[in-house]
Amino acid sequence: MQSHAHDTTRHLLDNGDALPDLRLPSVSGSTVSLHDAVAGAWSVILFYRGNWCPFCNAQLAAFGRRLAQFEQLGVHIIAISADGVDEARQTVEKNHIAF
Repeated sequence: MQSHAHDTTRHLLDNGDALPDLRLPSVSGSTVSLHDAVAGAWSVILFYRGNWCPFCNAQLAAFGRRLAQFEQLGVHIIAISADGVDEARQTVEKNHIAF
């Protein structure tokens, strides 16, 4: 019998899988439902390693520069990391992003 204790692939999503309704803290300190955040709109969900990652910050800043274009298309941008709320706020300020 094979153990699945370390099988991380069991939790990966495939194309067409339903997005789990995660409840995550936002930079404002409130809790946001991922389902509510993407409801009724196309969405881009960015997973980034953290405030400390220069590559992640460059990517977030690039999406921030194009945010108006995404909004015109009705696309929501959502960024998720393991950072705490304070670090996430620093990321928003450092990269001048509004998502």
